[in-house]
Formats: sequence, C-alpha cells, structure tokens
Amino acid sequence: MEGRFAGRLLGNSASPKASVMPRSLRDSMLRVIARRVRGARYLDLCAGCGMIGLEAISRGAMLSTFVERSARSASFLRKNIAEMGIKDGHAEVVEMEAVPYLKRSGQRKRTWDIVFIGRTGGPDDAEIFEIVSRGRVIEPGGIAIIEHPSDQPLPEKVGLLTKWRMQEKDGTSLSFYNRR
Repeated sequence: MEGRFAGRLLGNSASPKASVMPRSLRDSMLRVIARRVRGARYLDLCAGCGMIGLEAISRGAMLSTFVERSARSASFLRKNIAEMGIKDGHAEVVEMEAVPYLKRSGQRKRTWDIVFIGRTGGPDDAEIFEIVSRGRVIEPGGIAIIEHPSDQPLPEKVGLLTKWRMQEKDGTSLSFYNRR
C-alpha cells in the first residue's frame, strides 16, 4: 500500500475464490487516476479485503464505499479499516450483493466520482456493468474502472460511458471509462 498508509499489510480471506489484482496493475491504475482521487467519493464494488478502496483513501479520497457480499470478506474489510485508523465517515462497508445495492443507490440518486468494479467472474458481472453504464451511480464527468479478463475485451462505448484507456498485466485488464 502507498500513500499515507504505506507499508501496512491487509488481512485477507484465504478463500480460493478471492482474486487479487497484480500490484503493478493496481499501482499503475492509481497513478492514472491520482489527480481525480483527491477529495473524491469512491465506490469499490465486489471489494474483497478492500485494497483498492483503502488505497484510494490513502491517496486522498474523501470517502470509500465498499460493497462486498461475503460476510467473511466484509469482516476482514472492517478489521482493515479499523487497523488503518480510518475515521468514521471516511469508509463505509455494505454487506450485500452489488446488483441490489446499485439499484437501490440509483433510486436514491446516490452517486460517486469514481466507481471501481472488481472482477468476480460470476453471472452478475454483465448486469453490474450495464447498471453502471446507465450513469445513475456515477457523477457526470466521473469515471468507472472495470477489472476483467484480458481475453474478454469490453466495448469502446456503452450507455453513458466512453472508454479512454485500457491496461493489462498477467491476464487481467482494467478498462477506464468517462461518464458524460
């Protein structure tokens, strides 16, 4: 981890289903969006142990919202937030499926400046991407970052999103989209 929490280790689930983004890809992603992270509201979907959202807070995000369906991963995430000493109001953990959370947030007109969609490999991936592409949970001018297998490229344009960059490392890709 870099930023103000540099050198801290995070607890993580030993689940074989848990996938960890290559560190070099994560660091590269955060360099690309560095200027936009400061003061931003950051949504980390399918958060796992919360590494991406915690990195965002470490680099100046005002708030990270972590959505994780696994009770075990959410427990690790809460411990990581406590161990980092993150103050109340700067991190929130929502233990539920991403699709219902996004639908509820859209109805409540709750938006974020940056939305990160972690790779789950599950059947909900397409629906999550489709909901986010409608732009209801991303501020106008905000960005969405989608983690996906490199052999499954995402479209250049979808809904209100336009791809402006893609990065790849070890079979994992990140597609960066601007919301108009």
